[in-house]
Amino acid sequence: MPQSVGSGLGSALMQDTNGIFYGSAPQGGAYSFGSIYSLVMGLPPFVTFVRANGKTGEQVQILGPGLTGTTKVTFDGIPANSFAVESDTFMTALVPESATTGKVVVTTPTGKLTSNVNFRIRSRPQPARVFHSPFVTSDLAHSPPIARSCSRP
Repeated sequence: MPQSVGSGLGSALMQDTNGIFYGSAPQGGAYSFGSIYSLVMGLPPFVTFVRANGKTGEQVQILGPGLTGTTKVTFDGIPANSFAVESDTFMTALVPESATTGKVVVTTPTGKLTSNVNFRIRSRPQPARVFHSPFVTSDLAHSPPIARSCSRP
């Protein structure tokens, strides 16, 4: 049976990468200073990103539970070029050159963790095109200005 720990609207619910939602109530709790509560909906753990978009070849920061021992990271099915587990809840990975927008899947010793949102691949800027006109020469810069006149009837 759920237990009442407080009342009032404190903050919006936030979901942890363990799948559990957390929130706050400004009234109630011990000494009436408010309380923090959790809401378990049976959702599976997942991975998420510090920034959910990037370019191919860039390093991405990934957050999730139980990342120690990770054996594989894929971007929309394409394996990451390299990855490094920094802690049990934080790792980095290089976005592969052929990656496309989609889910990121991290394979850990306890199973696969899929991202809660798509990782969006940003395109690299194309080099500027330079138009070379056969009618313009370097002598044009030293030519006298062209006079124009406009008259109204």
